[in-house]
Amino acid sequence: MTENIENVENVENTGGEFPATLEELIEKTPVLEGFPMMVVPGKLKPKQSADFLVLETVVEDTLAKLDIEKEPVQQAIRMGYVVEVADEFFTKIVKDKKAYERWAEGKPAADLAAAYLTLCAFYKIELGKSALSSTRTGNAE
Repeated sequence: MTENIENVENVENTGGEFPATLEELIEKTPVLEGFPMMVVPGKLKPKQSADFLVLETVVEDTLAKLDIEKEPVQQAIRMGYVVEVADEFFTKIVKDKKAYERWAEGKPAADLAAAYLTLCAFYKIELGKSALSSTRTGNAE
């Protein structure tokens, strides 16, 4: 599981390029194979944006604690919580809930964690671009 987490962190932290679109991310990421389409980051409603902020905070807090917490049971509990919060968030923004349930059903927790961390990183990057774009637009007026 930590190998998948490290791969996500490496792309996010080293300036590696995520695919430009959600479709491309799903297509190019094996652990996301069959994941249904969702509301794209720039189209989140206020409640969805707030829910993502909670998820993002849980993910960042968990990853920071995984670096210092070496006890495997505690690491598993922390990642289990990330999966739980991520599942709640993505359930709310997928366009086809039945397809999402089929995708998630029976997947190992490590695969779910890797998938959710990848999606979180993508959403964080895209929301950052969206915020930067609206800041620039606001300054131009």
